[in-house]
Amino acid sequence: MPTKLLQAIVMLLWAALFLWLFFVDQTHLARLLHPKLWWLALIGAVILIMFSLVTLSRLQAPHQVAPLRWTWPSIAIMLVPLCYFWPVQSAQLDSRAFLKRTPLERFPPAPEAGGISKKQGVAAADAPATVTSLSQLVLTPEQFSGQKAEILCQVMHSDKLPQNQFICYRFRITCCAADAMPVFTFVQLNYADSPPEQDTWVRVQGSLSVHTIDNLSFPCIQDATLTPETAPSFPYIF
Repeated sequence: MPTKLLQAIVMLLWAALFLWLFFVDQTHLARLLHPKLWWLALIGAVILIMFSLVTLSRLQAPHQVAPLRWTWPSIAIMLVPLCYFWPVQSAQLDSRAFLKRTPLERFPPAPEAGGISKKQGVAAADAPATVTSLSQLVLTPEQFSGQKAEILCQVMHSDKLPQNQFICYRFRITCCAADAMPVFTFVQLNYADSPPEQDTWVRVQGSLSVHTIDNLSFPCIQDATLTPETAPSFPYIF
């Protein structure tokens, strides 16, 4: 009986967490899961509640259950992720995660001012007046060369870059934070401007150009102006 009771309690705790995320604290849910998959949290809570009710209904049943002294490790393991959830609330993917998931050593250093290839992009009539999608910009930088850009992103400094340049990045997800991969653009300021602090959120405005090395094209926003921003409620792109 104690084993079944504890199993039911653990399932109810997980169900309560899923329901809380779905109905009360979607800000934290947005940091963990793609918005199109939020229904999984609700379905998971319903299934866990059903399992826990079935387990409770069998408390007095004559089924043989292993004694608690043998089953408590498996029950404790199910509780461990719940303990980790509290520090996760203040955690975020930052420049350290950027370097772990895409080592900066793989990238060529950005060129000095004037060393960026300014390829002719598509005709102005065929291109958006201002590019606001970092994901689209990274995938096809040549298409937007010469256009204006306005990008919301995080700041990362590197010793490989000149003092007036930094990397502006966000993480792109397909399913959840576990598969997040960084996408980025170089940002070039005027030498008189001071770069923002590491991992702060900024809105970058400037003109787009293409930096090409070894047949790889990297977008760069030149003559950028920066506006400090607070972190968005949903920090990922997709």
